[in-house]
Amino acid sequence: MPHSSRRQERPQYQYGPLNNAAGEIRLLLIPLLDRSDFKLYYFPLIDTPNFYILLYYWGTPEAIYIIYINGADFRIVDSVVRAVSKIRLYIITGRL
Repeated sequence: MPHSSRRQERPQYQYGPLNNAAGEIRLLLIPLLDRSDFKLYYFPLIDTPNFYILLYYWGTPEAIYIIYINGADFRIVDSVVRAVSKIRLYIITGRL
């Protein structure tokens, strides 16, 4: 999942606003392949697909890994890399 520092520069990911009146939440689609882009979608809470919850503070300026969300860089810390890897394993195999 971590990407090399020798890569083409991409813009930093910026969250879009949530529609609070519609009760929107953000859902991150985890790709099955390590080096694929993640996708972030917005859904009204009453109309979401099935999902798993990972509550976490996703990054700091000291974060050491970069993932791609919707084609843009997003910095995360090592523990999030491990958590996402375990979720990916569960999606693929059905077990952790």
